[in-house]
Amino acid sequence: MRKFMLIVFGTILIIMLMIYLFFLGGLHVKTGAFKNSTEEQGVHYAVRVSDDQIERYDGEKWSEFVVKGISLSDSVPNKEQLSSDQLENKISTWLDQISKMNVNTIRIPSIQSPALYSALYEFNKNNQNPIYIIHDIPIDEDLIDGEYKRTKEEISKQLQANIEDTIDVVHGRKMMWSKDIFTSRWYANDISPYVLGYVIGNSWDSTLVKIINKRDQEYSSYDGKYVTAESLNGFEYIMAQAVDYTAQYETEKYNQQRLVSFLNTTELDPIIHSAQSSVFRDTELNIEKFNITNDFHTGIFASYQASPNDTDFLNISLENSLPSENEGSFEAYLQQLKSIHQKPIVITNIGLSTSRGMSKEDEYNHYSRGGMTEEEQGTYLTELLDDIYQNQYAGAIIYNWQDEWQRSRTWNTRHIKNIDNTENWLDVQSSEQHFGIMQFVPSNEQAVKVDGITTDWNEEDLLYDNENGQLYAKYDPSYLYLMIQKEKFHFTKDHLHIAIDVNPSIGTQNYEKHNGLFNVNADFVARIQGVNDSDIQVQSRYNIFDFRYKYYANIVDKMTTIPTENTNTFDPIYLLTRNVFQNDGTMEKVSPKYMETGTLTFGSSDYDSNEYNSLADFYVKEDVIELRIPWLLINVIDPIGGIALGDFYKDGINAKVKINQIGLQVFTESDGQITKVTSPSYISLKNNNIQYQERTKESYEVLQAYFENVDDS
Repeated sequence: MRKFMLIVFGTILIIMLMIYLFFLGGLHVKTGAFKNSTEEQGVHYAVRVSDDQIERYDGEKWSEFVVKGISLSDSVPNKEQLSSDQLENKISTWLDQISKMNVNTIRIPSIQSPALYSALYEFNKNNQNPIYIIHDIPIDEDLIDGEYKRTKEEISKQLQANIEDTIDVVHGRKMMWSKDIFTSRWYANDISPYVLGYVIGNSWDSTLVKIINKRDQEYSSYDGKYVTAESLNGFEYIMAQAVDYTAQYETEKYNQQRLVSFLNTTELDPIIHSAQSSVFRDTELNIEKFNITNDFHTGIFASYQASPNDTDFLNISLENSLPSENEGSFEAYLQQLKSIHQKPIVITNIGLSTSRGMSKEDEYNHYSRGGMTEEEQGTYLTELLDDIYQNQYAGAIIYNWQDEWQRSRTWNTRHIKNIDNTENWLDVQSSEQHFGIMQFVPSNEQAVKVDGITTDWNEEDLLYDNENGQLYAKYDPSYLYLMIQKEKFHFTKDHLHIAIDVNPSIGTQNYEKHNGLFNVNADFVARIQGVNDSDIQVQSRYNIFDFRYKYYANIVDKMTTIPTENTNTFDPIYLLTRNVFQNDGTMEKVSPKYMETGTLTFGSSDYDSNEYNSLADFYVKEDVIELRIPWLLINVIDPIGGIALGDFYKDGINAKVKINQIGLQVFTESDGQITKVTSPSYISLKNNNIQYQERTKESYEVLQAYFENVDDS
């Protein structure tokens, strides 16, 4: 018995040791995992740089490969509620849709859950037209976000660890431990046959780059086994070291090589932009300084995150660019970028957002960051892609396949919302959450289509009913929905006002010249008064724009008088789209810009309607008025947790308040006569489970047709 137990124990120990060595790297197995590859000096590879293009080997010959890509992550709302099989099935469906969009490459932005790699493996293994992969290797944002004390050694160490993890994951040789062994992640699917290359790094903060450059000036050259470089700044040295290590690690452990790059941005490109602050003109990252040795058979390409709306200074610079056929265009920038590169360039991150809110306004062209319809997203993306492909770039990757709810770092909204719970609700005001070609929408049972048809509403949604009219209300992770039925309502001449009470501690019952008009303490008033003049206004005391940019920071104007708690003044709602900065080309101060985001857009939100407008806010059909109100527009910063902005004038910029309900009251005005349609009514906010379904936006078919006509070989 004892001998038997020793044998069993020994066998288990050997198995565990083999697992450890295989997944954690102790056991090196050199393989040629490519289906079709060439071999040189014992190293297998199937992709390479040829002049300013990328080539792929098909088993017989090398052919040009043009990247037609889109970024894909495993991001879904409430992902923790899905099993790994459910997530894998969902991603498999996406891959099929992506392939049918005539895309040949996906970009994976960081290490994802095993379900994504398993879905990729199954999709590609018997597919005559597989989807190829460019895998990013970023550093943890929390390590560097707003922290400028990180040293070259700390950044390099973290990058090297992430390089090892990513390459092992790609080769199906990684186990990533967590505190609970049952939630540890096993990566056992080898997707390396389809991986074209790696892109190292993040969209780096210019201040961090500048500090590293100043601190580490002695690191001006790099002499590695696979990469050499001269005339470097300190941050370029880190990148040279990381590119070299990537080639070294995969060569030595797996006997294979792939393309390698590092992520660059418009802020850090080698071009001197006339409007860019001179403070950051020594922060360039230039991959042209990098050379490969005879041991590196695949090569290096340039990777850029570049869109017309990425930076304010680029927009200004384009307006003042040198005379050319394409003066003031994004194509002029692309041509300039191409002229200083001999290596292939792939724009690995270019996108346009369908958010309701806007974070950058492009007055010169139509490429604002947000504020565009789904159809416009597709049309304008094809314009940008045309600029890229016609200027002989090696390819482009659209950001992103799906809307990502958790992306809460939109610069002009993050300060007014709870960023700890964003993966459970979709902020339609945030541009960063709406770059997807596919979106998550409420299930048919819970969906409300703002289209003037009442079938979406049930008896339990009814808040008030009398001879003057009815008020219905419900909500989902994006909107508060209202439906008013008012007989003999004339849209062209009658006005309908809705008082909205969000914060129980402030608000007013007075409105304009009408004292005591409301029976709720209104913080907002929604005004339906025609196709072009409808809006939502905010009581001055609860106006976060004025507080933030006039009183607290004095960016727009100087404001010293604090509005009283019960003031009857209501203001338009604005959203900052450009902060103040100095144009160093003209030495002039560039004033801030802002848009009136409280303006309501008339249209139907029914996806199947000819009148569909993805930016629609309200619709009126005979005696039915339907309205959807974005949560952040009425200062609800976490609808799932029931949290709204507090009294910031009294309690400071971070003031928050817990809310359990929202008060509503409806009025109409006709020929100067005001009628109270409803008494005060309240909708309770409950942490209910919102079910969603997926739909491709109108941009999907536009891009599908476009990519079909782009030759990828």
